[in-house]
Amino acid sequence: MPTLKLGGSPRVLFAAAVLTLLAGASERPALAADPLGDSITDGYLSTKNENRRYPDYLAQRLASRKGPTLSVVNAGIIGNELLTVRPQLQFGYPVPARLARDVLTQPGARAVILMVGINDIGDRSAKATDLIPVYQQIIQSARAAGLKIYGGTLVPFAGSTGTYKGDYGTAKGEQERQKLNTWIRTSGAFDGVIDFDKALRDPADPSRLLPAYDADRLHPNDAGYEAMANAVNVDAILGEITKGNAP
Repeated sequence: MPTLKLGGSPRVLFAAAVLTLLAGASERPALAADPLGDSITDGYLSTKNENRRYPDYLAQRLASRKGPTLSVVNAGIIGNELLTVRPQLQFGYPVPARLARDVLTQPGARAVILMVGINDIGDRSAKATDLIPVYQQIIQSARAAGLKIYGGTLVPFAGSTGTYKGDYGTAKGEQERQKLNTWIRTSGAFDGVIDFDKALRDPADPSRLLPAYDADRLHPNDAGYEAMANAVNVDAILGEITKGNAP
């Protein structure tokens, strides 16, 4: 089952996912996931027109389950950031500015998987301490809207500075990525954590993507996107968001 793509640009860089409870064609509710994020959520460098983005693989996992119809809405935007309105219009407004439109007001939204900040670190040399307060604002907004929110760790990007410049994959950028990931894992701020970093990193060099999952040192390939989807504990999330809502 392919995902529904929001927004005008066919490709965009930021990452998050939203699980929603929607009214379907049948009498039973239909659970849907709305991934919100940058190019990694959007599926940049996956095989074009083959539905091999991480949200597509997640949709396939949900569709294979018995019970309510399960689907995914992809709200990823290439080049998207947490803090900055970039001059290139195709990169979209920063996450806080589009959160309500792309996530909170989606019909039946129930949970968010948030993975964002790698462009802030790489493109703007942002520090984890710059990003964490904005994460906290997003968490507060999601909960105020009645959504569960799950934090996704940022994936490895060492070696990507040759292509993307700035602090993508530099020692400085890696330091901030690690600080942000540590906060995501240990702060207790989220309802749960999805460790995309652990799922995709090379055990021989955890600052880099595993070669089998690597498209360009920053973005996963098809196998990497599938590994991301497989890192999502679907049973745990659905168990949380369906409490008291059994059909």
